[in-house]
Amino acid sequence: MCGIAGFTGSWAPSLASAMGGAISHRGPDGSGLWSEDGVALGHRRLSIIDLSDAAAQPMHTPDGRYVMTYNGEIYNYRDLRSGLEQSGIVFRTGSDTEVLLHMFARDGLACVGKLNGIFAFAIWDRETHTLSMARDHLGVKPLYYAALSRGFLFASELKALTLCPDLPRDLDPATVGDHLGYLWTAGEHTMLKGVKKLRPGCTLTVSPDGKILRESYYRTPQFDPAAPPSNTDPCALRGQIDGIVADQMVADVEVGALLSGGVDSSAIVAAMCRATDPANITTFCAAVTKPDSGTDNFGDDQTHARIVAR
Repeated sequence: MCGIAGFTGSWAPSLASAMGGAISHRGPDGSGLWSEDGVALGHRRLSIIDLSDAAAQPMHTPDGRYVMTYNGEIYNYRDLRSGLEQSGIVFRTGSDTEVLLHMFARDGLACVGKLNGIFAFAIWDRETHTLSMARDHLGVKPLYYAALSRGFLFASELKALTLCPDLPRDLDPATVGDHLGYLWTAGEHTMLKGVKKLRPGCTLTVSPDGKILRESYYRTPQFDPAAPPSNTDPCALRGQIDGIVADQMVADVEVGALLSGGVDSSAIVAAMCRATDPANITTFCAAVTKPDSGTDNFGDDQTHARIVAR
């Protein structure tokens, strides 16, 4: 995971730098900051695809018009890149970051409908002075924001926004209760009344006058009880799983998997082994055990995970 942070407004660039520092654990491989009058974008990098400095962020388009800070992975970036190259785009890196940036430069926020991946990004248009943001349809990558009188703030984590001295600290009791009970909150609300989450499958645009436009680009398919039952061929299902797992293994670093020994994680690891040499895959299993107590070992996954890993 990477971390993104930034603002549009009258704060000093040092605020964006501090916000990035607050989420440094999200990106141990590097940091970047870009700013000009009234805007700053920060990035904490975890290198996965194209480890070179050329792929560092924030990243600009060649003409300098668009500047982007991005967290995520675009699984179909190679296909998208091929299409862009056919239209005359010349790439400087092998990263999915640059592909996303060129997709936005060509299609605007409509590009998100063509992305297969997990992402949260913010792009500043230096010509129109517009900030555009989007979040993947499953909400895997987080994105928080706050609209204040002095400007607009965003970050991958809520705590980065709290570094702004103008952010109200009023708590939302209902959301705090959800966090204590479920370690999660639904919808756009957070523990702070002044901070919201960008909903999964949504885009957000901040215009030069500060107006905010939120739109949904994804609708969850609805179950049709009148539809005939699906008789999915097990071999076809396995082929789909293999293809999806292989797409998500694209990386310039070692890949691994969390393995509990259960059906889901075991199926994923099996698909990984079909996609590459099993010797290249590292699996991890977390367990808390007490040898002197059988009841405390209830739910321990180590035994089954070891069997599958062999």
